[in-house]
Amino acid sequence: MLLTELIQTLRVDFLDDVAEPYLWSDPELVSKIIEAEKEACERANLIIDDSTPEICHIAVQQGVMGYTLDDRVLLVRRASFGTSSTSTYPLTQTTKARADETHPGWNNHTGTPGVYICEENGSIIIAPAAAGTTGTDGIVSTAGTAGTAFLQVSRYPLNRMTLNSTAGTGTAGKGITYPEIPPSYHYKMLHWAAHLAFLKNDSETFNAAKADKHAGLFAQYFGLPIDAATKQFMRSNNLNSPRMRPREFGS
Repeated sequence: MLLTELIQTLRVDFLDDVAEPYLWSDPELVSKIIEAEKEACERANLIIDDSTPEICHIAVQQGVMGYTLDDRVLLVRRASFGTSSTSTYPLTQTTKARADETHPGWNNHTGTPGVYICEENGSIIIAPAAAGTTGTDGIVSTAGTAGTAFLQVSRYPLNRMTLNSTAGTGTAGKGITYPEIPPSYHYKMLHWAAHLAFLKNDSETFNAAKADKHAGLFAQYFGLPIDAATKQFMRSNNLNSPRMRPREFGS
């Protein structure tokens, strides 16, 4: 559904707010719908992406292990490393604690990247640090790009919905006029928008019972809320994604 359709559906089917002057303005409802889509993505990982360069591609520098993930990334599901998208091998996800046990001193090693570690603070470590290359003069270079880490991620929407957008489909960083999650979830996510709307602190709009009702219905479709500590743990311990023939550390 288009954003205009979502607003109208929210007013008619969820809020009973059909007569002007409206109890909730269009900008208020837009913000609630935006938050609803983000909440659905957090709980159900509805957007999986492995092709958006600014989200999924990391230029791995020689001698550098730590990189900052885009703020829109929820989880890294898998990663590979190579010189191009058609010439890669899988990286194995691990944790710092596990790397300490299996490869003591791993953070001081250089070699061929074999593992990745997702930090709770939103960064990713690709280890060991890529070794330098030896030139024809025999000098080892320790600067420059060694290759690319290609990520498959679960993420928030790329674009912020707006009623005034002229941006085309998939234009990163610009507004669009419809949600990015699959259409089959559009109506269901409005339960969260209604939940937020009924929490508006006004005598004509605040209704705790209705807010709770819609929060419960939203949870039936998308799962229970995830607190901040759990989100951080999931980001750094998402170790169950299927992978193929991981390379040994530094080999």
